[in-house]
Amino acid sequence: MDPHFRNFFRANLDLERGYEKCGDLRPTLLSFSDSYVTLIRTGFEEIIADDSFGPDEYERLTDIEFSDQETLKTYLREMYDYLFSDGPEQSMPPEQSSMKATMSFVIQAGRPALRECRRAADMRDAVGEMYALGVEDAILVWNRVPVRLSYGYDVAILLDDLAPLLEEVRRPEFSDAEVFWGSDTFSAEWEIVREDDSLRIRARWHSVLGNYESLLTERGDAVVHTEVFVSEWSKVLRRIVTDIDAEFVELNDDDIFLRVKSLIGA
Repeated sequence: MDPHFRNFFRANLDLERGYEKCGDLRPTLLSFSDSYVTLIRTGFEEIIADDSFGPDEYERLTDIEFSDQETLKTYLREMYDYLFSDGPEQSMPPEQSSMKATMSFVIQAGRPALRECRRAADMRDAVGEMYALGVEDAILVWNRVPVRLSYGYDVAILLDDLAPLLEEVRRPEFSDAEVFWGSDTFSAEWEIVREDDSLRIRARWHSVLGNYESLLTERGDAVVHTEVFVSEWSKVLRRIVTDIDAEFVELNDDDIFLRVKSLIGA
């Protein structure tokens, strides 16, 4: 499967985004280059025709479960009609028996609008150039308190620390780590301690958009399964990688970008 096609599903049709009916998926896709749209259309045609692509493969791709092959193929055909033909609205996947994350630590990646960026010094620079201030933010939900993360500012600043952190917590020998998020609108110190298969995050909040520092402190530690912690942050990273690939941005230094692609399996 083409990595761009795989990233399209993970960024737009996964467990978080697949149930949204905002009406903007088709115009967003069609705003990309003709070659990218053709790649996505061809990818849909291939998996619809491929009898070996079934519910197990789709769940690995999106974390969404389908009970049988026929239901999955019907959904994919309806989604194809919506994106590339005269389908009236985006098709919805079936209801899930359970969600893969808790409200202790959840990230909503959003779908921020892009502006042109052809070349950048590195991934951080590309993110700052691609996403203008004022576009849709990512939302970090910490013990049910929503914290906005601006893509073009907050996310760009934390990238160089986030990728090494996710690499570290995935190691079997990981025990603890400290990280300082240095944006003035997302400023916090996190002490992360492993507890069996989970992570306990003790945070000192300095400043966040919305001035929720006191409330966040009152809500206490966040405890989240290690795999969920990585997968939640991966939503944001996958969104960025998908946009960089779709826009064919050339990076002078692609070290962090390649490490992020390895983290998310792109």
